[in-house]
Amino acid sequence: MGHATNSGFLSRLANDEITQNRARPERTRRLRKTRTAGADAEVTQNAHGRSGRGGYAYPGGMARITGSWLSGPPVAPVSGAADDYAGAGLGLPREGAGSLPGMFRRVVAMLVDWLIAVGISALIAQGIPSSSVNLLLWFVIGVVAVTLFGFTPGQYFLRIRVIRVDAEAPVGFLRALGRQVLLVFVIPALFTDGDGRGMHDRATGTAVARSR
Repeated sequence: MGHATNSGFLSRLANDEITQNRARPERTRRLRKTRTAGADAEVTQNAHGRSGRGGYAYPGGMARITGSWLSGPPVAPVSGAADDYAGAGLGLPREGAGSLPGMFRRVVAMLVDWLIAVGISALIAQGIPSSSVNLLLWFVIGVVAVTLFGFTPGQYFLRIRVIRVDAEAPVGFLRALGRQVLLVFVIPALFTDGDGRGMHDRATGTAVARSR
């Protein structure tokens, strides 16, 4: 009797094991299907802008951030760059005759005028230079030459001249005198505007331009 009971118990265990082995592949297939479906759903959510953790992600956000960082800041379109040069506001050309030269050329022209005045002063004073005579001669040369010709000897050698910015007319005596009086103090010539004109030119409505 006991032997029959043990045989029946073992038979049931064997049957249960066989049943479990048959059901195990089915559960494995279901689990795989569930995982595959979950992965497909996650890919679909990311493609529509949802992150894997349930938040929202900007489509292509990382690519845009990286691209913006590598490309640098956006460059605004340049407007009016062609008219941004010295003399544009005065209606003068960018280059060639009538355009405004740099500070260096004007300073060299003034230095040449000063050396000419020193030379003449040395001849007049019999080899004894005098600062007062030098300044007087430099002043007279500037006023007379600009009034008659529109340029000083130094400006002629540097190919520049004094012009009026308000009209196509000679500078005249009064403007030439006013310019030279302000130039004596030097300081007004150092305060230039966006066109490079000093206070002596702005006060007299003149400018130093290239002659050729």
